[in-house]
Amino acid sequence: MVLGWGPEFAAALGRLAGSGDADVSLVIVQELTDPDDPRQKGIFLGVTLLAWLARAGASLDIDQYVYYDGDDQRGDGDPGQ
Repeated sequence: MVLGWGPEFAAALGRLAGSGDADVSLVIVQELTDPDDPRQKGIFLGVTLLAWLARAGASLDIDQYVYYDGDDQRGDGDPGQ
């Protein structure tokens, strides 16, 4: 989808970001809920997309949240309670 915006738009965003008048970023949020689902095996960013983001002067923020049955949702290593 991002690449469909074209290189001219990336360049325009890059000029805007370079001027300090705006911040450009790509934010990806992924929730993993099924360890057997091949669509939930990670995120791939190709070289063409990375080049587009660089031209746009964009930052990249990736947040991944893993929620599998039986996982410790509290983060202390104890799945009980």
